[in-house]
Amino acid sequence: KGRPDGIENLVKLIAKRANLSVAEFESQIGFFYKNGLGGLKKNNVEARKWYEKAAKKDDEGAQYSFACCNELGSGGEQSYEKAIELYKKVALHPKSNPELRTRADRASATGDRGTAKAGDSGDTVEPASSSARCTRGR
Repeated sequence: KGRPDGIENLVKLIAKRANLSVAEFESQIGFFYKNGLGGLKKNNVEARKWYEKAAKKDDEGAQYSFACCNELGSGGEQSYEKAIELYKKVALHPKSNPELRTRADRASATGDRGTAKAGDSGDTVEPASSSARCTRGR
């Protein structure tokens, strides 16, 4: 059929070949942009865009990462309300890993904005499969 014409088609193609859901792969693309991995330049705006796409497809890791973006204002507008809404979704998501669920539950229940650690060098969002956390830096 020829080459895909755009990253969205490429994402679908690679996800299909890797037996991953498209949302899971979109979340990984967000992680790569967020951290400047896989040959992609670090770009918080692109990371946020990809996390949001996957979050809308009910990917709990992406929902957590998108919540972090909202909490910190990384790649766009800061919104504690949106972050808390997303943390609540993750805390209630049946497939969330226990650590991620605990972090999200604590943040949503208390309105805690304490997942950000002052003094870290750069905004970082680790994927849900590792020790997911949000950090803030300048």
